[in-house]
Amino acid sequence: ADDSLDLHFVSYPCDSIKLLTSTQEPVLQGGIFSPNPVLDNTVSLPEEVEADRVVLTNTLGAVQKTYSLRTERVLELGDIAPGIYFAAVYLGPRLVGHDRLVIPRR
Repeated sequence: ADDSLDLHFVSYPCDSIKLLTSTQEPVLQGGIFSPNPVLDNTVSLPEEVEADRVVLTNTLGAVQKTYSLRTERVLELGDIAPGIYFAAVYLGPRLVGHDRLVIPRR
């Protein structure tokens, strides 16, 4: 017997198609931060994007820095090494957008 085989009985015929729709608002994708690529070790988030924090991760998914947006909408990136990063923008627990940030060599 193959222990990796996992069979489940379902309440609908196998030739049926289930369609699920999401009621969550679409997430903003790309073009959120400016300037991008980063020019002066800072990048800003527009006021119209409702958010309270940004989590910056490297391409391997390791968190590099978390920014609180309660007082400032400008992220200081001077201590972040050059490279490509992913910025996830949150409002409370909800992901409201994500963008790729390029930090060139200085």
